Amino acid sequence: MAASVESSDDSGNVYDFKDSKTSGVMTVTKTWEDGQSNEERPIPDISISTAKPSKNPLGYTITYHGNGLTFEDGTTENEIIVNSTGEIVSGSYKIPDGLFAGWYSDKDYTRRIEIDSNGLPVNGLVSDMELYAKSKTFVIKGGKLSEFSNDFNDLIPDTTTSMIFTDEMMPASATLIDVDADGDGGVVAWMDGTVMKVSSQVPGQKVIAPMYSHLMFNSKSNLSSIDFSNLDTSNVVLMTGMFNCCNNLTNLDLSTLNTSNVVGMDSMFAECASLTSLDLTPLDTSNVTTMSMMFYNCNGLTSLNLSSLDTHKVTNMGGMFNDCRGLTNLDLTPLDTSNVTNMNSMFSGCSGLTSLDLTPLNTQNVTSMSSMFSGCSGLTSLDLTPLSTQKVTDMRDMFEGCSGLTNLNLTPLSTQNVTNMHNMFYNCSGLTNLDLTHLDTGNVTNMSDMFEGCSGLTNLNLTPLSTQNVTNMSFMFRGCSGLTNLDLTPLDTSNVTNMRSMFDGCSGLTNLDLTPMNTQNVTNMSFMFSGCNGLTNLDLTPLDTSKVINMNGMFSGCNGLTNLDLTHLDTQNVTNMGFMFSDCNVLTNLDLTHLDTQNVTDMNYMFYGCTALTNLSLGEKFAFVGSNYQLPSGTWYSSNGTAYNSDGKTCTIPNSKSDTYTRR
Repeated sequence: MAASVESSDDSGNVYDFKDSKTSGVMTVTKTWEDGQSNEERPIPDISISTAKPSKNPLGYTITYHGNGLTFEDGTTENEIIVNSTGEIVSGSYKIPDGLFAGWYSDKDYTRRIEIDSNGLPVNGLVSDMELYAKSKTFVIKGGKLSEFSNDFNDLIPDTTTSMIFTDEMMPASATLIDVDADGDGGVVAWMDGTVMKVSSQVPGQKVIAPMYSHLMFNSKSNLSSIDFSNLDTSNVVLMTGMFNCCNNLTNLDLSTLNTSNVVGMDSMFAECASLTSLDLTPLDTSNVTTMSMMFYNCNGLTSLNLSSLDTHKVTNMGGMFNDCRGLTNLDLTPLDTSNVTNMNSMFSGCSGLTSLDLTPLNTQNVTSMSSMFSGCSGLTSLDLTPLSTQKVTDMRDMFEGCSGLTNLNLTPLSTQNVTNMHNMFYNCSGLTNLDLTHLDTGNVTNMSDMFEGCSGLTNLNLTPLSTQNVTNMSFMFRGCSGLTNLDLTPLDTSNVTNMRSMFDGCSGLTNLDLTPMNTQNVTNMSFMFSGCNGLTNLDLTPLDTSKVINMNGMFSGCNGLTNLDLTHLDTQNVTNMGFMFSDCNVLTNLDLTHLDTQNVTDMNYMFYGCTALTNLSLGEKFAFVGSNYQLPSGTWYSSNGTAYNSDGKTCTIPNSKSDTYTRR
């Protein structure tokens, strides 16, 4: 390829040309001006250099751009010329004043150039060069938006008891802690005993907090005080978990924090358990969108003034006051909740509250109220009238543990879109009556644990419940020991797959009619009737158990049953029969003739505590599994008088043989 000749000059035998070719073969053609051909005269040697020509004939020029800084002579640009031997032949190197941090070959400060005391690049000079001065910055290390971590937090020694942001000079004897974000030395840190100091070392210059200041002091459990007076937080957008788990902080002065750009305050003060008061007045929350878990487990707070909080942009208040057990009163009047969609666990664990006025809450956009009042055991009444719940889909655990409530009017609740009522009234042990008339449950799929632990209920009318879409009724009535009767007729259980512990602990029931139960899809009946010790009889005929795989503990603790007809149980798919009849201590006869145990892998403690059992009938499809099924100890005699021994764990009774055995 031929290069295009820009000029030709025989003097000095220098041939200047420009060419854009970067690889391959290059041909240089010399055109003679005297008309003679190349064949008629010898071609001189040609020397080609790829070095960029200097703009000055004396050597290479280095231009130093102050880039906002001035040099000692007051100029904003400085220039020197260096010859081929590396000597400065013109000009002199000057250092910018003020906050000079180093030289870079690009304006974006990505390529740092190391220079010697004369201002010359230590790696040499092969062309003209332009260098740009970088000013020191004072930003400390922080977190990344995509990561739940903070580099500054990682550098705080766990022994630190106090943190001070300052402008004082670091002592020469101190050991540097590298907290500087960009490595230009603008910020330094060191330990003074157990006090960590973070300094700009420039009088009047504040240390600058990074944009992502989440988890900044997270889990520094020995930290008892923080001085923010020389910390600039004006650029911070995230303060999520900033003081999370600083459980030794007894006081927190927020007066110098600029939070005007902050959008996230999730878990900001979470688990600051030693704080007894918190002045929120200095916080500008006008741009904050998330306050979930903001005061979680601040159980030392006895009062909390919310009057200064601007919450008009907040969408998430989930767990905001969760486990603030020391609060005896909470005025919600200042809160604008018109944009909030999440109130799950908002007041969960606030056991010190004896009353809660919900009138100020605008819940028109809320979709989740799961665990909203969970653990509010001090509430004796709760007026739900102010709540708009037409968009709510999740009410699981909503009133769980509200044991102080003696009455709960559910009339204001609109539940047509609710799909989950798991644990909704769990352990509301003070309720003696619960009117379900106004609950629309047509879309609910989960009613597990719904009334579990409601031991004070003496009656429960299930007629209003629409359960055609429910798949999970596990633990639904567990621990409802006050119920003496339970009419299951209204329940559509055709889609239910899980009935684990459904009636577990319903010790007050003396009768349980299972006729309305459609169990065609049920796979789990473990502990279904466990602890129903008031039952003297239980008709299992209505139960379809063809898909059941788990019967673990199904009748455990039914110590009122004197007879149990298992004829209609289909056990061909059952794998677990552990504890199945444990503590049925008044059963004298047990006919297992129809039990198919071909797939059973667990019979541990199957007969544990069956102390009255003296007659046992087995069929051809029954086989003992394992070595700890706990058949009562003694000698068991077959119908023909053959003796078989049981040591209280296993026995010598043969498997897969139809016979009746008597213990005597």
